[in-house]
Parts: sequence; structure tokens; C-alpha cells
Amino acid sequence: MAHVVTLADRLAIYAKSLRKNIDKTNELGEMDINALFVDISRAIDKRLWFLEAHLKTIA
Repeated sequence: MAHVVTLADRLAIYAKSLRKNIDKTNELGEMDINALFVDISRAIDKRLWFLEAHLKTIA
């Protein structure tokens, strides 16, 4: 279970970094790169949601 908690923590950090990059590429007008970051962010957020939901069912 500790592994799942650690994985969720790391994914949360990664998701936060992705959101910063989305904002930065938006400011720079790099819409193609922005779209890539958005797609990756959605996938990571979905995986993070599943992990957090799993952790809540265990607690």
C-alpha cells in the first residue's frame, strides 16, 4: 500500500508541473505544445484520480 501512496504523491507533483507548463506555453502562444501538455495532463489526472479513489476505499 505504501507503494500506491508514493505513486499517487509523485503523480500529483507531475500533474502540478504539467499545469504550470500548460500556463507557460499558453502565455508564450505555443498552442501545439500546449495541446500536448493538456492531453498528457488529462491522462495523468485520470490515473491520479483512480489511485486516490483506490486509497479512499482502503482507508
